Amino acid sequence: MDSKRFFDEIIRMAAPQGIKAKEIKDENILFFFGDDKSTIFPICHVNKDGEAHYWEKDMDTPEKIEARRYITSACHSALEYVPVMENAPQLKAAESSEKYKLLLDHDGIVLAGTDMGPADGYKFVTWRYTYDKSGVTLGHYYPNKYKEAKEDFATRSGLISEHRLFNEDQMMALYRSASYSLDERTDLTAKQEDELKEIKKQIERTIPSAATVLKAEQQALTQQMNL
Repeated sequence: MDSKRFFDEIIRMAAPQGIKAKEIKDENILFFFGDDKSTIFPICHVNKDGEAHYWEKDMDTPEKIEARRYITSACHSALEYVPVMENAPQLKAAESSEKYKLLLDHDGIVLAGTDMGPADGYKFVTWRYTYDKSGVTLGHYYPNKYKEAKEDFATRSGLISEHRLFNEDQMMALYRSASYSLDERTDLTAKQEDELKEIKKQIERTIPSAATVLKAEQQALTQQMNL
């Protein structure tokens, strides 16, 4: 895997969260809050294999913990599609100025992607082949949404029933319910608590910003109640 392209992706995903990055020794990238010229609040560092390492003493605020989870999730995601995109063959049927690569092909449905560069990331798309496979049509486009593109491919091609998948809104509803139960219910068994915690972790791996979104919602609700 091209480690530079992998790091570019993590840095791009981290930037909107206010997380900064700089290269340190031995092909490691340090992710942090603050100003790298004065004060640095470390979150974690990521090596070329996509492993995120951190010191427990640095995890001293909820914001750092959420940021570390976000970076870890971003690493897992990029580790999947960056090498796939590198090794995929060109999709010759796509008549476009953008050079798409063929990632998956089943029952007349195609999953493809194109690298738009470090600043813009990757664009994924599902298409249906024309009758003679000389072209593609009916594109569903997913800029920087590999997971969503894969799910669309799976349902369009019939590999998975769409009724067996949760969309992001549904997962957030489950996340809110699990969080509420863990915080408010006193009748949960240890097994039930462990199951709800695992559900939250699984959703956070799929939606890295889930904890941040829920916290913002709770703060907004508190402000409304105090008016």
